[in-house]
Amino acid sequence: MYAFPGRIPVSHRWQSFLSAAAITLAVALWACNTQSEKQEVILYDVGWDSATIQTRVAAYIIEHGYGYPVSVITGQPVPFYPALENDTAHINFEIWLPNQQEPYDSVIERGIAVDLGKSIEDSWQGF
Repeated sequence: MYAFPGRIPVSHRWQSFLSAAAITLAVALWACNTQSEKQEVILYDVGWDSATIQTRVAAYIIEHGYGYPVSVITGQPVPFYPALENDTAHINFEIWLPNQQEPYDSVIERGIAVDLGKSIEDSWQGF
C-alpha cells in the first residue's frame, strides 16, 4: 500500500473510501462473538493524514454503527507488527510497501494478519 496525502485522483478517493468501508465491515464481523460484552477493537494509526482519516472513519463506524468499543493508538509504522503479535493492536489501515516488506511478510506467512487489499490505489510515496 502506498500513500501520499493530497495526491490521490478523485476516482481513487471513492475507491479508498469503499475499501475502508469494506475493511470496517470485516472488522465488525470479526469482532462479533456470543459473549454479552463486546470485544474491544484496537486500531493503529501511523499518523499520516490519509491513514488518520481511514482510522477515524472506521473507528466511528465500528463504535457507533456496530456498538463495539474502539481504541485508537498512534505510533510509528514498524512497531505496529509487534503490537499486532501481542494483541495490543488489531488493525492498521495503511502500510507502505516495500518499506515494511519484511515484517509485513512475516505476519502474513505466520497467519497473524490477513491482507484485505489496498486502501489507496495508484498512489506513491513522497518525501
